[in-house]
Order: sequence, then structure tokens, then C-alpha cells
Amino acid sequence: MTSINPESLQKHPHSRGLEKCLVGSVIMLFIMVAAACVCFFIVIQGMQLEKERKKDLAFGQNCAHLLGNTVLLKNVTMEWSSSKGMGQAFVGDQFSYDNDLHMLNSKAQGMFYLYLQMNVRCTGPRCKAAGRVTITVFNSDDGDRSVALECAIDIPTDSSTKPISKNCVSLVSVLEGNKIYAHLTFSGEHETDWQLNNTDFGIFLV
Repeated sequence: MTSINPESLQKHPHSRGLEKCLVGSVIMLFIMVAAACVCFFIVIQGMQLEKERKKDLAFGQNCAHLLGNTVLLKNVTMEWSSSKGMGQAFVGDQFSYDNDLHMLNSKAQGMFYLYLQMNVRCTGPRCKAAGRVTITVFNSDDGDRSVALECAIDIPTDSSTKPISKNCVSLVSVLEGNKIYAHLTFSGEHETDWQLNNTDFGIFLV
């Protein structure tokens, strides 16, 4: 019978060293792959954040939000507050507001979304004056104007001092150089304590 040498069953030192090298190589490869995946994820996240930042920047440049000045109901061109720090008022780089003419001038063109939050309230004893208050937003191009948005509130005869609100929206095509402004009209008794209050107007590119 052939005898088995116990020493032949033991791994040679050279084989053990080779196994250690292979295990070490596998571990290093795994670490390198994991690191590459992490770096790839970070790069993708960075690109997405930069894309969102540019998108937000472009949105901020192509929009404006104006605050209407408080005024008793009458027929008058609307005056707006546009300075930063005045509530939520702001004007993007693609717009400018003319405080003398009360017009929003467009430096961009495209399809724009307009919104108007209209609020009226009575601040005195003369609150029984029925009538209709309307804000009409015009889009003017070289003197030719068109109605971009119209919002109206009917004040009933038996109305209380509770404020009345209404929201109106529209889509309008605006060209570079167009002027956007609004008129307030009131068809009712002239002697009234109803006034326009906390009215907002906004526009942004869609």
C-alpha cells in the first residue's frame, strides 16, 4: 500500500502568498469599483443641482410679482409696489417697472401666465353701496392694446364689512418691448368706503 506523506498535504508557503495576493486584489478591486460608483453618483447629483439652479435662475429672471397700493374704489390706473423688501414684490431681469407710468415693461417674449388676486374691503360706515369693481390688465404693443386679463367683483347692496376676494388667471403672448398695465374701474355709488386692499399681480414665462 502506498503511504501518503503528511507534508505533501500542507500548502506550500508560495501558494499561501498567492492566495493572499488574490484576496487583496479582489478587495482593492471592490473598493475601486465602490469608489467609482460613489464618484459617479456625486457627479450626477452635482449636474442635477446645477441644472435645477439654472432653471430656478431662468425662472426668476422671467417673472414679476407686484403688490397693489391700497386705494378707494374709483376709476384709475393701478399703481403697484415693485421694490424688493415690499412684502413679496420683485421684478425679474427680463422685466422693468416704470413707477411714473405704472407699467411693466417686458424685455423677453413668449407665452406668459398671468395671475391676479383681488381683494376689496369696507373700512368705514358707507358699506351699503352696491356696484362692480373691475381690474383690467392690458398688454400694449406700440400703442395697440389688448385685454390680457379681467377680474371683477360684484358688491351686493346687503354686503357686510367682510372682505371679498377673487382669483383670476390667463395665458397671454407677450413680445419684447410690450407694456403691461392695469386699470381699476368701479360702477356704483361714488360715496363709498369700499377700497382695494392686498391685491397682488404676477406674471411668469411658461
